[in-house]
Amino acid sequence: MRAGRLLRPLEGLWGALDRARTCALGACGVAFCRALVMPRASRVAFAGAALGVSALLLASTVPLWMLVLGPLLWGVPHVLADVRYLVVRPGYHRRALFMVVLSVGLAASFVLGLRGGLLAVAGTVAVARGSLARKVVALGVVGGLYALAELSGWVADAVLVHAHNLVGVGLWWAWRRRGPGAWAHYLPLCVFAVGSALILLGAHEPLFAAAGAHEAPWTKLDFGELEWAFAPTLEGPIASRLVVLFAFQQAMHYVVWLRLVPDEARPQPTPRSFRMSWRALVRELGPWVLLAAAGGALVFWGWALESPAGARHAYLSVSFFHVYLELVAVGVFWVEGRFARRARGEPLVQST
Repeated sequence: MRAGRLLRPLEGLWGALDRARTCALGACGVAFCRALVMPRASRVAFAGAALGVSALLLASTVPLWMLVLGPLLWGVPHVLADVRYLVVRPGYHRRALFMVVLSVGLAASFVLGLRGGLLAVAGTVAVARGSLARKVVALGVVGGLYALAELSGWVADAVLVHAHNLVGVGLWWAWRRRGPGAWAHYLPLCVFAVGSALILLGAHEPLFAAAGAHEAPWTKLDFGELEWAFAPTLEGPIASRLVVLFAFQQAMHYVVWLRLVPDEARPQPTPRSFRMSWRALVRELGPWVLLAAAGGALVFWGWALESPAGARHAYLSVSFFHVYLELVAVGVFWVEGRFARRARGEPLVQST
């Protein structure tokens, strides 16, 4: 209860934001609200496309800013969203054996990296509630990925960094079957695909050069080191493009988990107030988890005042387990038939 009281002052903030949003929507007019705000499909499509175009422009001009500010501003909320929608909403936190296996596997990932993460996937798949045949198939896929990781060494970790951004987009798309207005949901996907293609083809490079985007001294990030991290076996323009590609796709990954998935996961198709969204978050994750997350975010923000690059690195080191958590979700959701139920009209994860 004491933790809950510490969070109560935020109720006033959410109420003020609700009033501001009401005024803004009133200024936009009834027709705008009915067309782009009230219907879930239109609202998600409009938000995803608009934020995606913004991410593309920013990645083309200030990628180093994005690579520092993105994790520091949106990283902790994004990890909370992963836990909320991939663990708590499906009810896995109430399965003792599942949580023990998941916790051990994710802990192993801090030592073994991708190999530990794949062990987490294998373990949770083994204890999931699904058919033996599905488990055998899933374990076979995980075993194949483990063998590839062993053969390719540290290059596999660089590939995972890029592939992780695709996993979030895929989970969002799979969240519910697309009914009337489904065409609108293709807009964010088109922005994601076209933006990625433009970057790989170098269409962003005139903007990149004009903005001097390879330098941002305040971030203390070295573009050459980032090229080595995101494109370890490549040289020349493609290495630079992969850094920009990651900045863009990482931003879209945050959009998915902090904007699109929450909209898909709400029980009602119409928007929910900030205050009600906050109360639902507190109810599902608990006040102590939110206070701990807020404390962690403050530590990283304070660290960033002295060393933005150091704070970013520390956050990524601590939070990288969420990459494997998303892989666990893909494997377990498939074994338990959630994707099949979604195809029949049920959401991937039931709303609360």
